[in-house]
Amino acid sequence: MAIAVTRELPRPDLRTVSLVQALCADLLDQPEVLADRFYHHLFRLLPSCRDLFPEDMGEQHVRMARVLVEVVNHLDEPEKTWDTLRKLGEYHYVRWGLGLEEYRCVGHALIEAARDISLEWAPSVGSAWVTVYEWIVSAMLSGAAEAAQARSGRRTRAGRPMTPPSNAENGKPTVAS
Repeated sequence: MAIAVTRELPRPDLRTVSLVQALCADLLDQPEVLADRFYHHLFRLLPSCRDLFPEDMGEQHVRMARVLVEVVNHLDEPEKTWDTLRKLGEYHYVRWGLGLEEYRCVGHALIEAARDISLEWAPSVGSAWVTVYEWIVSAMLSGAAEAAQARSGRRTRAGRPMTPPSNAENGKPTVAS
């Protein structure tokens, strides 16, 4: 599968980051609820991905919430966050072939889940989440594009060949993988 190389989006501005960080802090008082709503929406939008996950989603809910907190808390460190997200996108592409369509569904599911449980949801908050998520996807698709190039015989920017990670259990994806 070819991954279209997306342009690197500028990091969201401080106001946008602050809005998302404030809402995320409130949402993560109930991380299992957020994760449950997220996966509910994801499996509705992209039913084919349900088979990629374990039957018992408890541990996955915790992982998803942990990664979301980590990313949102470090939006003010764009270089570190970008590199982490790029590697995560590379991993998800190599391991499961995830591409743009899956990321679109993930974005919709995440925003719907946040809206479902947020007491502070407003159009400006929704716009901030979309802006942040687009930046996140830009980073992850950058990593996926590098992996796709490596699979076609080219090397990564660092000049090293790509090798698929081997630490996932049972071949099931995890957001934190």
